[in-house]
Amino acid sequence: MEVKDPLAVAREVQRADREKLRDNLYEQFLELLYYVIMCCYSWPKNDEATVLTDVIQVLKDLTSKVDRLKVQCATLSGESCELVQEKNEVREERASLKAEIENLYAQYRQKARAMFPWAAVDPTVVMPPPYSHPVPVPVPPGPIHIHPSLQPFVFLGNQNPGAIASPCFNIYSSGSHFQANRIPEAS
Repeated sequence: MEVKDPLAVAREVQRADREKLRDNLYEQFLELLYYVIMCCYSWPKNDEATVLTDVIQVLKDLTSKVDRLKVQCATLSGESCELVQEKNEVREERASLKAEIENLYAQYRQKARAMFPWAAVDPTVVMPPPYSHPVPVPVPPGPIHIHPSLQPFVFLGNQNPGAIASPCFNIYSSGSHFQANRIPEAS
């Protein structure tokens, strides 16, 4: 069994760690180069200095784009807040207009009820249920009196201007008509 110098062992371990670190950095540079190329950049050289310079430029471009997007986001969020506020105002105005329309409609119904009291009455409350069989309606035996201004056909010379004959009124009640058309008796 050979005993190694602890200092030599430490140097070998340190060298192995440096090689692993170098390989890891090289892989990271290749990955970074791949991402830079994916961002539509092409370089004639791919040495470390060129890659780092190009990466720095890409990062500057990306940070400026991020700054522009932050400004744009701030303006859009401000506009969004204004639009939300305006939307709430429109919603409140719509609700107030709807309440005003309902109020005006209620006033209209109240005035209509005052002008035409029968319009608000439910017909089922006022009228009795219909009969299941026909019922005779009584007709007055005499003339039906109406106001002279409502008399139809005044120019025909109605003898009694305050009355219109009812359908049951017998025009020939005096009997004089029958006597005039009677055949004279032979004597």
